[in-house]
Amino acid sequence: MKILLYVEPHPIRDSFEEFSGIGTFLAEALLAEKKLTPFDLRIFSNNAVVDLICNAIPSAAMICERPSGQESKQIEHFKSAWGKQNIDTWIDLTKAEGPATDLYMSILNRIYDRFKFDAVVLWSENGAVRKFCETRGIIALHGELGPTRPPFEETMYFDPNGTNGNASVRNANLQDLVLKNLPPETWLGQKSRLENNPDGIGIIDVPYTAVPDEFSLSIKFPYIFVPLQLADDLNTIKNSEFTGPLDFLQKTLPAFIEQGYNVVIKPHPGSIARPYNLIEETKALAYARTCGEKIVIVDRKVTITRSQRLIAQASYVCTINSSVGYEAMLLGKQPLIMGDAIYDVGGTLKVSLTDIANLDGIKHDKAHIKCLVNFFSGHFLIQKSSVSKGKPIIEILKFLLEANNEKHKNKTDQDTYWSKWIDNFQYGLNWLGPLNPKPSASIDVSEIFGNIELFSTPNKFMRVEQGLVYVDAVDKNVITVTGAATLSTSLFVGHIDEHIPSTTMKNGTTLRGWAIDDKLRQVALVLVIHEGKVITHEHRATQRQDASDFIRSQMINAASKSVPSACGFQVEVDIDPSRISECTIALLSADNTVSIYDINIGLLQAKTNIM
Repeated sequence: MKILLYVEPHPIRDSFEEFSGIGTFLAEALLAEKKLTPFDLRIFSNNAVVDLICNAIPSAAMICERPSGQESKQIEHFKSAWGKQNIDTWIDLTKAEGPATDLYMSILNRIYDRFKFDAVVLWSENGAVRKFCETRGIIALHGELGPTRPPFEETMYFDPNGTNGNASVRNANLQDLVLKNLPPETWLGQKSRLENNPDGIGIIDVPYTAVPDEFSLSIKFPYIFVPLQLADDLNTIKNSEFTGPLDFLQKTLPAFIEQGYNVVIKPHPGSIARPYNLIEETKALAYARTCGEKIVIVDRKVTITRSQRLIAQASYVCTINSSVGYEAMLLGKQPLIMGDAIYDVGGTLKVSLTDIANLDGIKHDKAHIKCLVNFFSGHFLIQKSSVSKGKPIIEILKFLLEANNEKHKNKTDQDTYWSKWIDNFQYGLNWLGPLNPKPSASIDVSEIFGNIELFSTPNKFMRVEQGLVYVDAVDKNVITVTGAATLSTSLFVGHIDEHIPSTTMKNGTTLRGWAIDDKLRQVALVLVIHEGKVITHEHRATQRQDASDFIRSQMINAASKSVPSACGFQVEVDIDPSRISECTIALLSADNTVSIYDINIGLLQAKTNIM
């Protein structure tokens, strides 16, 4: 396989070096994988970018293609003060139109005559590359940052059709794909802590546990959170009906205010360093200030924690198509997407100006959002740290080459393509760890009850198969110890009394209740399970004479029956009270039989759809 890494040579935002950082990153990634996988590589860009890449990676000098003197002069001709004329030229280039397209097409032809590459890897959009590849039947693989930023997991994605609204992933049919059924907050990431402090408060808990400050106390509820995008953002210009941030606010703020909402506007942090964008954003903010007291404008340098709290506590998050819309879904919020967004697979999230004039009429399809996030985070977004090793890029290129061959043989349709895609690419699922641990070759299955060896291990997972409940001890995705018990739906009678903030465990929950099995015995073991993992198996027996008396009152010949008074249990769970309903509770009898229940206040009711 022969690959051309095309690092944007066109001067953008008044600079020849706009893409030098990502160009160096991708060059290092591909060269790292080249040590393990055989392929030929060439790198092309303008002289300024090539110099920076070669300074960072001296060995790259022998594979860097530079423009000729005449080509360099033509490239330099496009550089002038960044403004509407330059932006229009850039947009024309992304559409494969105009003189810039002709120039870069001729350069690609020149390179191809000597190095017949099978694929081009590029960052963002370039119509000349796309047109050249379509003409030659060559793969173009477009890369871009994913819609998650720290403290969420930092991600990237690669798509053969383009980025943002042009990406092929937007056409995938999610309903026909078999996906892991995980809650959206699963994808918050290991860095999702207060100001990136690993011992701090998780993003999902910040709205409920962080101490309010003067700023947050000044926010009036209910409100809609509106993050602004850059005026020269391709996402705004090419993939929406808005001409810029001023046009966006003029068309949305009146509708929100008329329906009684306050609006919190967050300027784009990058605009301060880009004069053109700062001017356009200042116009937008000046307009917002004329809309009255319902408008609050936050500082550009608002902290990560405060920004996430604003998202999590908003009634809606409204954006053209920025990454904040995806982050809002991870935090369980309804996004109002006004343009074509990379993460709007199927296009069902997009709303119109008519739609936002009646917010009560907008359906919040939680099932679709859950499915979308599991597909996108599980199978399309790739951790930046994984991309840095180069392997994901090469694996995707190999997949596309094979799919391209099958397409020409009339064997591949869209559904088959994406089914194969999710089978091949599971970077998000891999990051999560052992969702499907494998048993070691010689493992013996014993009972769960009395299995001290099993419960002394740190990582335990529960699964249900063919009427049996298994608890597996997992180490490095291998089951080392396992126990099994019979599943019953009518083993215990009992009650969940309360789940309240723990006084002994930071951000934890105290769960209290009582249970007695069909042989009038206390529960032997209380397991609390979250997303398949056993997060606690310890409980303290408590005196519940009221429960004992109640059971006795319901029995015939009660005098001859002994009902234990110590039938209560108290469990300390390392999860916030606001999320305890996501867990299930499994009660084990001394007969090695298990019943599994939802954690709802009231009488125990066995789950009918388990795991």
